[in-house]
This record gives sequence, structure tokens and C-alpha cells, in this order.
Amino acid sequence: MVDHVNISFEEWNGDKLSDLILEYLLKEELLPKNWQSMLRKSLALLDEPEASHHNFRLLVHSIIESTEDTKGVFNAILRVHICLWILYSWCRDEGNLESAYLSAEYSILHLWDKAKTCQDRKSKTAFKGLLSTYHLISDEYVNIVIGPVAEHLHAASTAVSSPSGIDINLKLFDVMGRVALRGLWMSEELRELNIEDNELKDAEYHSIQENKLDELTVTMKKLIKNNPVLHSPFKDSQAIDLGLALYLFSLDSRNDEFVVSWLEAIVNRVEFAFITNSMYPTTLEKFQELLMHKNTKDKDDSYKEKVTRGSILFPLLATYCSLYRATKLSSVIKEIVDEHLPSCTLQYWYPNKTSEEHMYANSKSHGLATTGFPLTPEEVLTHIGKECKESNQYWELSAVKEGHPHIVLSACRYYRYPVPFNLLEDWIIQYSEN
Repeated sequence: MVDHVNISFEEWNGDKLSDLILEYLLKEELLPKNWQSMLRKSLALLDEPEASHHNFRLLVHSIIESTEDTKGVFNAILRVHICLWILYSWCRDEGNLESAYLSAEYSILHLWDKAKTCQDRKSKTAFKGLLSTYHLISDEYVNIVIGPVAEHLHAASTAVSSPSGIDINLKLFDVMGRVALRGLWMSEELRELNIEDNELKDAEYHSIQENKLDELTVTMKKLIKNNPVLHSPFKDSQAIDLGLALYLFSLDSRNDEFVVSWLEAIVNRVEFAFITNSMYPTTLEKFQELLMHKNTKDKDDSYKEKVTRGSILFPLLATYCSLYRATKLSSVIKEIVDEHLPSCTLQYWYPNKTSEEHMYANSKSHGLATTGFPLTPEEVLTHIGKECKESNQYWELSAVKEGHPHIVLSACRYYRYPVPFNLLEDWIIQYSEN
């Protein structure tokens, strides 16, 4: 604080403001008592992130349910934003950003579901502010929580602090998806920095952001290289996190060599798991189910058929192996499926006309699944190209049309939907032309 006669100045940042709001302004006018209770429970349970996030979800849902018109949407965004900043401030003080990260992701999805139809500038500006806080939390999560442990062999695995290899596997795939998603948001910001004539608005700022994205990509590579558990998906649904990572890497050809080596490691590990009848990818989701799977000694054909009835993982691997022209790996994938998964339904998911209504709040199951996925390289890309043309509702989603396409990817990560292949259409066309 600087004193000059009777005038003093003090900087009030977000942390200072959140403390003052929590102490003085959380009254009936801003948050009714039942909402205050939800926020306080969320803050009190920071050492149990899932419980903390559960209470914050209830708070967001209650605030949104109270909205009746455009003004109500604007007020809802502001209230959620204030509460999120308070949560973030407390999480940072406690050294545990988990609840803040999940709650920020949940907030942007549900508030976009309300704000997407608002045409007033105030609501749009308020939503951009909420989105900025989400990015701030994501940046801190990547740089402070993940960056340091990604540097050293097995450090991230050790940081999970669990004696169970299953726990470590599930957490690291989840973390990888989060880091990849942040990178995709950054790549979109870089794209937006270009004006219509492709001249840069601010070359220096663009260069800084480009360097940050490069650093994040390096962090991703180190995380994967230093934690071989990321070569061994235990759950078929981990194709979602793999899809985010592979899509991020695909945006820069400098990553091609790394991606091919990573795909080779994954395919080889999966093949070995099937040959040894061990932890091959299954449709099982819960920890206890995976633990029972690991401890089941008699994994006969009927058991294997039961836990591998469908797959999005093998279509994803086959697609990227085809795009990277890794024909030997494509052949291995086909051999794995033919020999070990003769009854498995190879499928993939695309948004449909109902997705706009249900995508952001996950209010109902939506989208469509296509089956009969081929595995030879030429057939794979022909099949996907055809499906993308016939299932093109991705491009009609409000978030995509309004310039926030990665809100859709955030929804895919949070609600566990596959990354739409529509994003790869240009690459598939280019492949076909060459």
C-alpha cells in the first residue's frame, strides 16, 4: 500500500474481491440461503473433490433453473462466475484444483446451453468472462499441477498416490484428455488471432501464444513418454481421451513421428494384452469392475465376448493409423479384431439433430452410432468420409457456428462422448486426393 497525504491505493485482484464477496455480499440479494449453503458445502469439501464438485453442480443447476428471461440468463452467468471464482480462490489456497477444474468445465457447458439463444451483448460478454476464468483454471492446472510431474519418468504415475495400477491408469488417461483439451482451446485462440486478410492483429502476442501451445505439446509428449501406462488403455472409452490427444497432435506435422511411435506402442500393448489374456480394453467402466476383470483368472471366450461387445477404440486407432499411413499397424489392428474380437461391434458416434438440445447439459442421450466399421486403410477413410457427409450435424451445433467449437469437445470429455470424426474431414479429403 502506498500513502500520499490522505490518499492511499491498494490493488484488489480476483482473490481479494472473492474474499470480500464471501464475507460481505453473499446475502439474500445475491445468493438465497439455499444457494449459499451449496456454495459453502462445496468450499468445505475441497479435500474431497468429487463431493465438492457435486455441491457446485447443484448450485449451478439451481441458479440456472431460476432463470426466466434474457436478464435472468445474464444474472445467472454473473452469479455462477462469482461463485466459481470463489471456489477457484479457495482451491488454489488449498493446493487442490480438482473441484475448480471440473466445476469450471461444468459451468461453461450449462451456461452455454442457456446463453446460446441470447442475442444481447451483456450476456455474450458475461459468458466470455466465464470462459476466460475456465481458461485461467485450465492453464494453472496444466502448468502447476501437471507440468512439473510430466518432466520425470513415472513421476505423474507416482503422484496419483495409489497402490493400484488401475487407479493410475484411469487417472492418467483423464489427465491426458484435460491437457489435450486445453491445447485445442489454445489452437482455436491462435486461429482467431488472424483477421480476414490473414495478417496478424498482434504478431508479438501471437508468437507468445504459439510458444505456449508448443510448450503444452511438449508437456503432453513428456507425459506420455515418461508414463508408459498411457500406452495401455484399460477401458474402451479411453478412446475419448486418446481422440483429444491425437487430434491435438494432428494439427502440427512436427508431431507426426511421435504420434506414429505412440500408436505403435499402443497397438503392441493391446495385442500383448489379448495374447496373454490380461488387461485388454473392455467396456467395463467402474473401478471395481476393472479390478474384478484383472483378478479373473478364467477369461474364456464367453467372458471376453461379454466385456468387449462394442468398441470405439479400434475404429479410432484404425483411423489414425490410416491417416498417418502406418499400414503395418493397420494390419495388426485388423488381426487383433479378427482373432480376438470376432463378435465385437465396431462403431463410432456422431452428433445428430437432437444433439443441439441435449449436448451441453447432457439432458438426454443423443447422437447416432454407426456400425460396420471396416479396418483396411482405404476402406476406413472411405467409410468415415461417407459417414461425415451423411452425419454432418456437428457443423450445425450452436457452439460451432458461434465460434466456440471446443465447447463441443469439452462436452465430449465431460460427458464421455467420442470426438467427432467430422473434425478430420479436410485431412481425409487431402489424403484421398494424394
